[in-house]
Amino acid sequence: MAGEAEDRLPGARPELIPRGPVVVALSGGADSAVAAWLATSRSSEVRAVFVDHGWPGSTAMVAAARAVADRLAIPLRVVLVQPTATETAALVTARTLRSVASTTFRQTPASCPI
Repeated sequence: MAGEAEDRLPGARPELIPRGPVVVALSGGADSAVAAWLATSRSSEVRAVFVDHGWPGSTAMVAAARAVADRLAIPLRVVLVQPTATETAALVTARTLRSVASTTFRQTPASCPI
């Protein structure tokens, strides 16, 4: 499948994706969908996470992420988060992804490819 990825997406670098467990942040958009697809070309242990901030449009984005995950036959976990007044959405998203990766694969966050 790696050859297929390179044939269909010239310039892709699937060799940069680990062959072991991979957690992909899946927003439902094209970029994360391609990242998830490339991950499945390298690893049979791909999981996807959608971090839902409860913003307008989140329902549609969750549906899009589910459609991508279903198409790629990878499990999707939706995690609802609420940043505090002193946190940014990016900080909460990164922390959530590290937590999900570590619990999904029972590894320390530093060793989990995200």
